[in-house]
Amino acid sequence: MVTIIQDNNPGVAGSEIEDFRHTALITGNMERPTVAMVVDAAEIATADLPIYSVVKRLGNGKIGLAELGDIPVGITCSPVPQGTDDDSIPVFRGGMFNPARLNFHPSFITDAQKDASFDGIEMILLKRVLYENAY
Repeated sequence: MVTIIQDNNPGVAGSEIEDFRHTALITGNMERPTVAMVVDAAEIATADLPIYSVVKRLGNGKIGLAELGDIPVGITCSPVPQGTDDDSIPVFRGGMFNPARLNFHPSFITDAQKDASFDGIEMILLKRVLYENAY
C-alpha cells in the first residue's frame, strides 16, 4: 500500500518564525521559580498588568504595578486585565529573573533602580544576562 500525501509542501512546518533569538526570563542556577497565588476577595488589578509585571499589594487588597520605593510582592505569571474578579492570580514569589524581561513602573528610570527593586526580598533575585542575543 502506498500513502499519497495531498500537499504541495510535505514535511514543511505549518508556521514559522523570523528569529530564534530571545531574552531569557529565568537566569542563574536556582532550582526553579516559586509560584504562589495572591488571593483577594474581589477585583484584583487596578489597571491592566502585562505579563511579568513587578507588583505590590495596595491598601485595598488589590494589586498594582510597584513604583520606585515600594516593596514588591512578586512578578505576574500572566497578563491580568483590569477588574479581574478571579479569587486569585499566580505570581512568581521566588526565583532568579532577568530584569530586562520584567515590566516595571515608569518611575524606574535606570537599570540600577530596576536591579535594586527586590533588594531585601529574600526569595527573588535579579541577574542580568551577560551575553544576550550574542549569536
